[in-house]
Amino acid sequence: MNKENAHLFLPLVQALAEGKTIQIKFDDEWDDRPNTWDFSWTHPPDRYRIKPEPRTFEMWLTPIGTMYPILGLEHPLYERITVREVLE
Repeated sequence: MNKENAHLFLPLVQALAEGKTIQIKFDDEWDDRPNTWDFSWTHPPDRYRIKPEPRTFEMWLTPIGTMYPILGLEHPLYERITVREVLE
């Protein structure tokens, strides 16, 4: 980190202070860093990110297995399910 790119690290430092997980990219793979890890910020800022949070969606499942993300699609034969995104 230096004077020219310090502003790019600010969101990462703030997230770390809030207890969020910071990831670093090695060989095209994002790797979690424990909050106790010594962040020296020696890599370029695009090699770090705040670990994304999985999203949750409400979907409607029809009797034939079709799923729709339409809100309020109330129908006695449709089952409302909750889907949680898997992040790898």
